[in-house]
Amino acid sequence: MAPSDALLQEMLDEFQLRKLVHGYCRAADRGDDARLRSLYHHDADDDHGGFSTGPSDEFFGAITAARPYLRSMQHNVTTTERKIVTDWAHVNDPSSVDLSHPITKDAPREAPDTGDPSHQFFSLLSGNG
Repeated sequence: MAPSDALLQEMLDEFQLRKLVHGYCRAADRGDDARLRSLYHHDADDDHGGFSTGPSDEFFGAITAARPYLRSMQHNVTTTERKIVTDWAHVNDPSSVDLSHPITKDAPREAPDTGDPSHQFFSLLSGNG
């Protein structure tokens, strides 16, 4: 049985939303502020609870102010919700991170800026590298 046009459109819409969420996570985690801004409509609001709630420009300002205190950040996409809901958080001193495990041996290290290995990788895919 062939899928209906409505079902195909729903699948395409869901795919585009998933790309948006994944793009947000990568941009936020890797300090790609230009990419992060490009994901928001110019008059968008953002609700990150006590961190920042209101116009997206205020959110970008809060992110910029917080960057010096963020050694790393990691978003995980599990269930999708329309509002930020915190199930748990683990905050620690990133200088205590132990990267001696064999699975991390010689692996590229993340960085919350353009030094992150993913910047070069994605620039090659976009034809800008």
